[in-house]
Amino acid sequence: MQMQTVHHTKRRKAKATRLTLTLLFIFPLFFATLPSPEVVATAATAGQAAPAFADPNFEKLWNRTDKLVARGSVARSYLWGAQPSSVGLEEDYAEAPGGTRLVQYFDKSRMEITNPSGDQTSVYYVSNGLIAKEMITGQLQLGDATFEAHSPAEIGVAGDPDDTSGPTYSTLAALLQSTTEDTGNPITKAIDRAGNKRDGTADFDKYHITQANFVPETGHNIAKPFWDYLNQTGPILVVSNSGGNQERGGEREGGGEIGGRAEEPTTGLRTTETTTQGRIFDPVFFATGLPITEAWWARVKVAGEVKDVLVQAFERRILTYTPSNSAAYQVEMGNVGQHYYQWRYLPSTINTTPTPTPTQQPSPTPTEPPTTAKPEPTKPVPAPTSTPLRLPKTTP
Repeated sequence: MQMQTVHHTKRRKAKATRLTLTLLFIFPLFFATLPSPEVVATAATAGQAAPAFADPNFEKLWNRTDKLVARGSVARSYLWGAQPSSVGLEEDYAEAPGGTRLVQYFDKSRMEITNPSGDQTSVYYVSNGLIAKEMITGQLQLGDATFEAHSPAEIGVAGDPDDTSGPTYSTLAALLQSTTEDTGNPITKAIDRAGNKRDGTADFDKYHITQANFVPETGHNIAKPFWDYLNQTGPILVVSNSGGNQERGGEREGGGEIGGRAEEPTTGLRTTETTTQGRIFDPVFFATGLPITEAWWARVKVAGEVKDVLVQAFERRILTYTPSNSAAYQVEMGNVGQHYYQWRYLPSTINTTPTPTPTQQPSPTPTEPPTTAKPEPTKPVPAPTSTPLRLPKTTP
């Protein structure tokens, strides 16, 4: 689908307002604002507006898949989240003009614009961060080849905040070793929070899950539910302006009513929103990045109930498959955006309950983390301090 060049609007940046650090979690979402020099996250209350999109290109990308989900027009899980969960921030990045780039957090990811003068019609003009990989390795990325070492995130990749059985990002740090092609073979390996691995054939063979595709670039197989999910087609949002041009993702520079024809308040342009069938992930690894672990089964407490969950880590996302969910929501994105925001900016809010000692050292075999379908609060990271790992830049 062809994309139309978008006129840039002035970016919203985090502004200095307070010197206190506050975090309030509300289910299923929290809305974050980051004033300088401290980080303040405020929870939305009933009727309170979510943060605005920091750039029209962010909104355009979100519109393409998730606006239909937010409206209830389609039955599928969110790719980004119900709405932005932070204001626009300027974070350090060596290759960006001036050394910072505009980012905005969502439950499932972080959107970024590294080169504002780049081709806005390119699918890669807006990227989403390698934040799952950062939390697993502890390497906070500050440029194409610039990293800052920290502890991996002791945050559960899935499940309730008080779950103690499912793996954390830190659990996966020892499980990144590449493997060989295993297409067509069953997936029955299981892992727990402490890194103990076992043959789960007795528990998980009944689901008949197999490997579907091997990615030689990273040396990992992709489980069939995830491969099917990444290759699905379905309704996507298309917007036509008054001149008849179509824009991928439903770009609209102003406001206007949802659905049908809407008038852009500042220019008077009229837009028509329509849906069409297309690839949800285009290119296939645009949202997730490449796989960096194998798919593993885990037992995870979700909404107070322990469930079987298949998890797999990718560079940018965590994917989960929960057989007990309804078909449209069996595969879901983990709340990587929430988790990363907490790891980077709110380490003092991390649950520091120690995890049990493994009965044996986990072998260097790839593993995958479980994530839950519904947006959930994040879990622990090994950071006993309340000092953020690195604050965003702010403007006076």
